[in-house]
Amino acid sequence: MQYHVHIYFADETEPEAWSLRGQLESRPEVQALGRFHTKPVGPHPCRQFQLLTDEEHLPSLIAWLEANRRGLNVLIHPVIDDDYEAHTTEASWLGTPQILRLEIFKD
Repeated sequence: MQYHVHIYFADETEPEAWSLRGQLESRPEVQALGRFHTKPVGPHPCRQFQLLTDEEHLPSLIAWLEANRRGLNVLIHPVIDDDYEAHTTEASWLGTPQILRLEIFKD
């Protein structure tokens, strides 16, 4: 199974986010690194960037993020067919959980 990891940031924490993203580029757990979004997209209530990892590497990536996330909030969810479930019951957080815009997943 694959997982999306979203790192949230605000204007005042953008430098920390860029620095963290730079460190993640060379992490062996990271399969792909997404764009640095300068405005909220999808269900995400603030600016963020995401990465892709797999189940095998998820525990070591979580441990690394917990030690290095610089106070940024992180959403972790599986990549499954049900986006609503992925972002709610299957999601986990490092830091403070954020209120997602889940209405985009309603039919």
